[in-house]
Amino acid sequence: MPSLELEREGLLCVTWPQTDARACPASETLYRAIIEQRLTLPEHPKLAEHAANCVQRHSRRGWRFDAPSRGANIDSIISLMMALERAEAQPEPVRLLGWI
Repeated sequence: MPSLELEREGLLCVTWPQTDARACPASETLYRAIIEQRLTLPEHPKLAEHAANCVQRHSRRGWRFDAPSRGANIDSIISLMMALERAEAQPEPVRLLGWI
């Protein structure tokens, strides 16, 4: 399993289910980072191809980045979306509610 090999090399691996509940907010986060120019893609032909292949797919939970067809590859953009969502995730501050 590739994730186990990466973990042995010291890389932190987390599960990231590509459900609408997770992908819709993450797609919005990536879109805003691009529009606000906090994030730009380097000039690389494969990245440009993957970005050009992205479409908006609407669901009951909002919209998300998706491929227009099965053969269209957008893996690098989805990976970027996942990494950005993980990097910007801020845990809730811990509050003391009382003593037991």
